[in-house]
Amino acid sequence: MLGHLETRRLARSRRVRAFTEAQNGGRNLSPHHCKACSSRERYEGRSDELHDQGLKDLFVRHGGAGDAMAYMIGSEIYGELEKVVDRFEDVANEISGIVIENV
Repeated sequence: MLGHLETRRLARSRRVRAFTEAQNGGRNLSPHHCKACSSRERYEGRSDELHDQGLKDLFVRHGGAGDAMAYMIGSEIYGELEKVVDRFEDVANEISGIVIENV
């Protein structure tokens, strides 16, 4: 089973391949679609940064103090939030694929 980062990299490589195929097939994607893709990728990267920073902050706040339960609860919440962001990313990828197929 692929890990989280490998899955994200695979999805990004598929988007790049689809974009290249669309360009090479004579179909031009609108500038708006390209701008939306770059904006979405910035948000995806930012969400990963926030997730990592949140876990670090939790560890500093609760890990060093010996409050393992608070750290575990917080990390579970961050994990669930990351899953939500991943599902949004999946939806955005599907929409992007549909747009590329119908250009």
